[in-house]
Amino acid sequence: MAITYMDQLKKLDEQQAKIEQERQKLQAAAHDEGMKAVNDAIAALNDLGYSYKVVETKGVHFVTPKKVKGSGAGTRAPSTGPCPICQFETNPHHDARKHRSQPEGQKKPFTAEELTTLGLVKV
Repeated sequence: MAITYMDQLKKLDEQQAKIEQERQKLQAAAHDEGMKAVNDAIAALNDLGYSYKVVETKGVHFVTPKKVKGSGAGTRAPSTGPCPICQFETNPHHDARKHRSQPEGQKKPFTAEELTTLGLVKV
């Protein structure tokens, strides 16, 4: 009787199952051996007055912190010199960004009243 492909596949599946069982046995033995070493080391540390314990977790090896994007504050270099719209300097310094509230195309220098409202003094 000829051996069919199905028979060969069944035989391979059986071999694979035996290999997986052997792998699990070896893995359990390695785990037990490692835990014995860890417990011996912890017992030695506990004898020295330290307090340690081993906690096994499933599936979580370690957690890496998530990268948090900064707010971007402080990334721009402060501009120097007179404001390109007002053509004068103030204390504290201001530049064209301070004129954002003014409509596009109608940007004009701040009046004395607007300067005091904004807390700026003409230098």
